Amino acid sequence: MVVDAGIVLNLYTALLLILLLIFQGGMVHTDSVKQFGRLTLLTLVLLVSETLGRIGEMYPSSFFVLTKIGYFIIFLLDPLEYLVAIDYVNKWMEKSDTIGCIIFKKAFEVFVYGNIILVSISTIFNTRWFYYFKNQQYFRGNFFYVRGAFVMFYCVLLDLYGFIYRKRINSFYRTAILLLPVLSLFGAIGQIFFMNLDLTYVMITIGCLNVFFYLQGKDINMDYLTGVLNRRGIDMELAEAINQYWNKKIKFSAIMIDIDHFKSINDNYGHLEGDRVLKEVAKILRIVIKNEGIIGRYGGDEFCIIIYAEDKDVLIKKVSQIHDRVKSIKGEIEISVSCGYGIYDPTRHESEKEFIMEIDERMYRQKIEHHLQDRRRNTD
Repeated sequence: MVVDAGIVLNLYTALLLILLLIFQGGMVHTDSVKQFGRLTLLTLVLLVSETLGRIGEMYPSSFFVLTKIGYFIIFLLDPLEYLVAIDYVNKWMEKSDTIGCIIFKKAFEVFVYGNIILVSISTIFNTRWFYYFKNQQYFRGNFFYVRGAFVMFYCVLLDLYGFIYRKRINSFYRTAILLLPVLSLFGAIGQIFFMNLDLTYVMITIGCLNVFFYLQGKDINMDYLTGVLNRRGIDMELAEAINQYWNKKIKFSAIMIDIDHFKSINDNYGHLEGDRVLKEVAKILRIVIKNEGIIGRYGGDEFCIIIYAEDKDVLIKKVSQIHDRVKSIKGEIEISVSCGYGIYDPTRHESEKEFIMEIDERMYRQKIEHHLQDRRRNTD
């Protein structure tokens, strides 16, 4: 039996995607890694659907139903790949909630949901808008190339989005992240203009592999317990923020957070409880900071946040939210944190070390105040 070369290529590509999903499960479960998993899984679903369609075309007498199922899933979901991709790029951006970013994403959402509606109508009522079947053969519909033009447009738009906002992506990760939509564009061109050349999902898979291996190399900057950056990673981010300040005058601030009585938690309740508290605090910091800054575990029970804000009121509000949310952590013990914060000022901070030392000192002042309050409370 002769097996189509395209099916063989798809099977090997599917195997790579499965391996990616398996290995991705061992990575730090940050928001970006989770979104990468969604992108990989969706690519696998579309690739399997395409393979089923090809098998049904090769053996129509026995498996033609697979062609109908496979092509329906592809036409229904393939634009979703671009929406998931833009969400993935957003996870790496310092600010993805600006008006421009929101407009870009809304444009992708309109296309994705509009496509789902139109493809569903066309399939249910057999309008032959995008594709149809006759005598157990697949044919392109009247508006196939119109839809294809939209797919190409949004593929280019994804590349344009990455290019316009490339400077918001940390320079350490920028190349790998931006190569993904570029490879996707080449795959889409091949898929539309060469009917028997299945390149879209192959090229996206290559992009995913590139991202995976690149991020694995950078994974030494992540803290495996909490899923935020480790000391090395946050030091690199701080150096990058200072570099951005001098080159582009982008101002930034930092917040240092220390968990009160953390040693007592470990001593009295065990290290598992201590680990739980660390993970809960890291989770709260991600909720409060969102995409406005970068979070790192600076030491045992210390966290550092680099946030692109130059307004002291913004910092005070963020610190207040951190205090309130930490107090709401459920468990046997009451958790609190001490915080120090400041805006980077090169006239007062000759080096990044001096900047962090000043914020660290403010944090320890608050920690002393908290300890005094606890002693008074215990005395009363």
